[in-house]
Amino acid sequence: MKRWVEILMLVGVALALPLAGQVQSSELRVRMGEQGSVVMKVRGIDAAGRIVLQPELGESGEALIPLPEARGLQFLLPDNYRKAQQLAFAGRTGEAVFLMRRIVPALVPYAAVPESNATGIVRFYFTLLLRERAWLDAIALAVQLPMGIGEADFVPDVVELAKALRAAGRVEEVVTVMEQVRLDSPQHRKLIWELADEVRRGGHWRESQVLYEKLSGAEENGEVAERLKLLLAYTDWHLGSDLSAPGLLSVMAPPPVDTDRGVLYRLLEGKVALAAGEAASALDQLAEALLGIEVASEWRVEITAAIADAYRAHGRDDLAAVIESDLRRFHPSSRWITAISD
Repeated sequence: MKRWVEILMLVGVALALPLAGQVQSSELRVRMGEQGSVVMKVRGIDAAGRIVLQPELGESGEALIPLPEARGLQFLLPDNYRKAQQLAFAGRTGEAVFLMRRIVPALVPYAAVPESNATGIVRFYFTLLLRERAWLDAIALAVQLPMGIGEADFVPDVVELAKALRAAGRVEEVVTVMEQVRLDSPQHRKLIWELADEVRRGGHWRESQVLYEKLSGAEENGEVAERLKLLLAYTDWHLGSDLSAPGLLSVMAPPPVDTDRGVLYRLLEGKVALAAGEAASALDQLAEALLGIEVASEWRVEITAAIADAYRAHGRDDLAAVIESDLRRFHPSSRWITAISD
């Protein structure tokens, strides 16, 4: 409490200072900590990233406090917020969102304040938007959320939205919400890896490529960086470009065949050889890839379908037909099967 009073005294002259670039807040009021008795009006955030507070009683001064130092701000909420909470807990999510839509957006700029109730309030609202599938509101909120650390880290929340958008068939919007996400920690990168792989498995080559490119700017580990290069070449190939894969394969040493990198390398080698009319070479590379993977590998069906293509190109329609028949029987819904003619 003493610290806050000292701040007010020190910056009392700030009334005369312009607030260039200030983010305005509409009727927001805060207490200094959960047990605080001093109530302040929130005027916004100035161009230097400081919260501008003004005493509720009297106009004698202002406090200009950087967001990280405004620890413990407790925003005073209207009665409708408590009503919205009750509606949400009763399963009436749509009504809760309707009420919160008028309250929570003004708190978003302050969600990164350490130990502030704004963080939990914004996260609760965001969760309800996802539950209600209110995609446009959720996207508009996501692009404004802080990507901080600790309890104010919204990266996992934004990734959950991205996954929900992908599941809802709104894949282009996945890139929109992920664009401003920073990869500040190994946990962040792990989440983006999982999302990128999930999008790729759905056959969304352009969107997964954008996510892999985002990762490529943060990963420095040799093997991880190598896998990213292979995945970028792989998505490029499926986007119709035959430039990246041959160039990469010509300069990269083959990774061990019993690794994911090694399997992907040989899959690309097989596709490049097949496209060049070298069916025998394609069969060699694809067979080596197939031997190097586990039974449950995500690459198995694509490799097997490519082997069928290679056998057909090699003049062995009989073997190709047997392989394709088995693929239809065991993996009827796979994207790699739908391209096989009856």
